[in-house]
Amino acid sequence: MKASPDLLLLNGLSAAVLLLVFLQIGSGLRLVLALPFILFSPGYAIASALFPRRADLGGTERAFLSIGLSLASASVVGLLLNFTPFGISVYPAAASLAALTLAFSAASAGRRRAVPPEEAFSPRLPLEAFRGLGRNDKLALASAGVFLLLVGGSTAAFVCMPGAADRFTEFYILGPGGMAEGYPATVGTGEGRTITIGITNHEGASATYSVLVRLGDSTIDTIGGIVLADGEGWAQPYTLGLDPALLPASGERARLDFVLTMNGGDQPYRSLHLWVSAAGAGS
Repeated sequence: MKASPDLLLLNGLSAAVLLLVFLQIGSGLRLVLALPFILFSPGYAIASALFPRRADLGGTERAFLSIGLSLASASVVGLLLNFTPFGISVYPAAASLAALTLAFSAASAGRRRAVPPEEAFSPRLPLEAFRGLGRNDKLALASAGVFLLLVGGSTAAFVCMPGAADRFTEFYILGPGGMAEGYPATVGTGEGRTITIGITNHEGASATYSVLVRLGDSTIDTIGGIVLADGEGWAQPYTLGLDPALLPASGERARLDFVLTMNGGDQPYRSLHLWVSAAGAGS
C-alpha cells in the first residue's frame, strides 16, 4: 500500500511549523499553519490509528473526533510539560505536539496496511466531501469552524508564536554562599553584610537595567548601566552598608527595597525586599 497522502501532509505541516517556530520567521504564516497544526493534526492522526477502515466512521464523525482529540491532546501536553523543567512554553509545546502527530501517523499507516486496501480509509477532497453531506451535517461543520476560529486562534498564537508570556527578566537576591536563605537581618556602616543581586534577561532582545536601592521613599543607592543580551545573566555582590541614622529606632525593622527598572523606564519592572534593622538593635 502506498504512503497515505493525508498522513504525509500532517507530518509535512508539523515539520513546517517546527521550522518556522524554532527559526522565528514568518510570524503570519506561523499563525495560519498553527490553527490546523494544533486543532486538527494530532487528533486526526490519533483517530486514523484507532479507526483505520473507511466504514469505521463517517466523514463528519471523523472530523469532530479529530478536533476533540486534538484539543484533549493539547491539554494533556500542557499538563505534562508543567511538571518538566521546560514548563509550558512555545518550543517544547510545538515539539511535543509534532512528536505526537508523527507517532500516531506511523501507527495509523501500519493499521491501514493491515486491512484490505479497498477497506482502508482514504480521505476525499474537502470540497467533495462537504458537498456530499446533508444539510444538518453542513450546519454542524460550519458552526464548528466558526467556534474553532474564535476560540482556537488564541491557543494557536500562544503555542506557535513567541509572545509576552515567554518574555521576562529574572531578578533575584541570594544570601551568603549563593543560597536563597540566611539573608542579613542587621546592617550598619562597616558591617560587611553582603548579598548577591542577580539579573537574567529573557526578553527576546538586549535590554539595559538599573537597580535602585530604596529605604522608605528615599533612594539610597543606584546600580545602573547593566546591559544584557537576550539569555545573558549578571550577578554582583552588594554590601548592605547603611548609615544607622537612616534606620528606625532600636527594636524596629525597616523594609529595604531593591527595584529593577528596564530601558530607562521610571516604573518598577521587578522588585524585591529585605527587612533589616540597625546593627546592635537586638532584633
